[in-house]
Amino acid sequence: MDKSNLFHRNFFAMNTRFEVVSYGKDAEIFTRIFDSIEDTVNQLERVISCYDELSEVYRINQAQPVNFYDISVELLDIIRQADLYKNKTNGCFDYCFDRQFVYGKTSLSISVTKPKVELDPYNNCFRFTKTGFALDFGAIGKGLALERVARILLEEGISNCFISFGESSILTRGKHPHGPHWPFSLANSGEIKFQLNDAAVSTSGTRQPDGNLHIIDPRNNQKISTPKLASVKSPSPVETEVLSTALLVAKEPEVKNILNNFFNYQIIIVNYEGNQKIRKIYD
Repeated sequence: MDKSNLFHRNFFAMNTRFEVVSYGKDAEIFTRIFDSIEDTVNQLERVISCYDELSEVYRINQAQPVNFYDISVELLDIIRQADLYKNKTNGCFDYCFDRQFVYGKTSLSISVTKPKVELDPYNNCFRFTKTGFALDFGAIGKGLALERVARILLEEGISNCFISFGESSILTRGKHPHGPHWPFSLANSGEIKFQLNDAAVSTSGTRQPDGNLHIIDPRNNQKISTPKLASVKSPSPVETEVLSTALLVAKEPEVKNILNNFFNYQIIIVNYEGNQKIRKIYD
């Protein structure tokens, strides 16, 4: 392959790096497509970010509406999609949490036995069922972005592409220029390897690099303390993102029931409990 035909660019979004590698088109065409991808991801972030003061979700979280509140059609569709996956994962995935937890405090006191949000889809309205909640699409946001990017790649006829969004969320099309697939392995984890063609991968862990616990069970507000990794391969970047978090929360008897609601996946879960390293594969 002519190396001059290789395209490699990146930008910063959702507090991490979005990186694109592709080949097969002229640089001018790639640049136009890359600019469209960057605009699309940034536009989504302006809707769902918890932290950008100009974003729609940030304004909602500050307003704490318990009366119906007008929202965009785009956000309404995102909430409905997130609700679908909340149901499919038996509540192990969620997008609405204790506001103090979302914004970096430790409180996890709000009861979660009742629905947290209510929608009026006919009037594009939304409300919290009580004050103290906040929307947080961190467990699905990168998947939503990659889903939109996948549409652009299809429309533009991009056949071979590798996209890394924060290194934990991957989208591929076609194959590597020097092989039959895009190889993927998780750094410092020989247990997690995939061969990718037209697939997405998302990997989540219960601990951040600084050791802090950052995954909670939305059904009881308990932090997940067991050191665990879940890596999910699927054609859908949204479903990989949802499952990689939900499967960290789900107890072993729940996993099979959750996976009955999904199709066409490969999953590796590594549980580092005590001195044991337990690797489970679902496909």
